Amino acid sequence: MTQPNHKDRAHALLSPSAADRWVACPPSARLSEQYPNESSPAAEDGTKAHELCEILLRRETYDSKDYTPEMIECAEAYAYYVTQELGLDTYHVEQRINIPGIPECFGTVDCYGVKGVTLYVIDYKYGQGVAVPAEHNKQMALYAYGLLKSAKLSTIADVQMTIFQPRTDELKTWTVDAVELQRWVEETIIPYGKMAYDGEGEQHIGDHCRWCPARVDCRAHLDLFPTLYETMQAEQATEAEKLSVLDRADEVIAYLTDLKQWATNQLLGGQPVSGWKLVEGRSVRTIPDYAALATRVASTGISEETLYERKPLGLTNLKKVIGAKLMTTLEEDGLIIKPEGKPTLVREEDPRKPLAIKEELLSHF
Repeated sequence: MTQPNHKDRAHALLSPSAADRWVACPPSARLSEQYPNESSPAAEDGTKAHELCEILLRRETYDSKDYTPEMIECAEAYAYYVTQELGLDTYHVEQRINIPGIPECFGTVDCYGVKGVTLYVIDYKYGQGVAVPAEHNKQMALYAYGLLKSAKLSTIADVQMTIFQPRTDELKTWTVDAVELQRWVEETIIPYGKMAYDGEGEQHIGDHCRWCPARVDCRAHLDLFPTLYETMQAEQATEAEKLSVLDRADEVIAYLTDLKQWATNQLLGGQPVSGWKLVEGRSVRTIPDYAALATRVASTGISEETLYERKPLGLTNLKKVIGAKLMTTLEEDGLIIKPEGKPTLVREEDPRKPLAIKEELLSHF
């Protein structure tokens, strides 16, 4: 078996996976060209998880030692969803898709298939820090658009796009008429793609900056600080002044976090940063080899069984064992619940419903 290699794929100037960024801030595409494609432990885990998903969907073998138990559990759940729950007898895995209408725009779709007159596009997300929405997801919409424009899929009536993100315990799907989807892409994405390719447009700050390689050197971020300083000149800030600063809080916090990381990277690379140095931070004790530890403890007369505990299956694996139908029944009977999340401050335009403040919540503040 040939091991899939996702690391060495070509990177597009206008990657569909970065569409949220270059649509919101078209100049970011060209500004980011001068920065290397840096990886991270989370990104490397994601790459490895995608490679395992490809192996399973191609029904090939793998060495379980190469992957973590959680990675295997999630990949098996993904493969089960594609082959059993969607019931796609024929599907295509890790296919490069060229996006017509936007220069240098291409990417690799995780999985797609056709059943009847419906095109199914599935995107696997291994990350758990940010829950990715499916509705109006630009990355999947561009993949679907590229597929719909191919002669083989010209008879498709509708498109079902799914974000499979097992570590958030959520499955998100957006189903849309094929003609409507193509119109939406052509009106709301392609014009910005052309603008981004030409290096035109204005810089804009937002959630999309999180993934921008040029964010630390971005003039739009630097321009925030004189504005904020001038706003807070009064001896006691008014509510309007505080709200004007709060309106930019997310951007400022994100930028300062990036700036500190930049300084850290400079020092780690041997480059001085005036007024700053690195020191050893707090660490916690770990056990490098638990089996060796257990053997040693057992030699003192303590039962080795007391050093281990039995753990229940996670929801993803549980669903695979008992089936989707019984899973739904257990949810309806209240044996599986989704507790309320912690109150989170967001902007008013956030699509989520406002939290109804209950009396028991007030007691915590």
